[in-house]
Amino acid sequence: MQAVGAAVDNIDDLENSMAPLLFGLGQQHVHYNGFKPDNFDYFVAAILEVLQHEMGRKLTDSMKETWRRVLKFMIGKLKDGYEDAMKTKVNPL
Repeated sequence: MQAVGAAVDNIDDLENSMAPLLFGLGQQHVHYNGFKPDNFDYFVAAILEVLQHEMGRKLTDSMKETWRRVLKFMIGKLKDGYEDAMKTKVNPL
C-alpha cells in the first residue's frame, strides 16, 4: 500500500519516480510462496472496490479513470519485474 501512496504523491512523474521501485517490488514477488501473477490484477479490482465503497457518489467517473490508469501503470511495472525475475529464477529439481 505504500507504493500506492508514493504513486499518488508522484503522479506527475510516475515513470521516473516509480518505475524502478515497482519493477524491484515485482521481482521480489517470485519469492512469495503461492503467488501468481493474476494476483496483481485482483489487487486493482480490490482497490477500485474499496474506493467505490469508501467514497460512494463522491467518486466520479473521472476519478475512477485516473485511479485505473495509475493502478494499470503500477501493475504493469510490477508484472515486468516479476517476469524478469522469473526468467532468472533457478528452480530446484
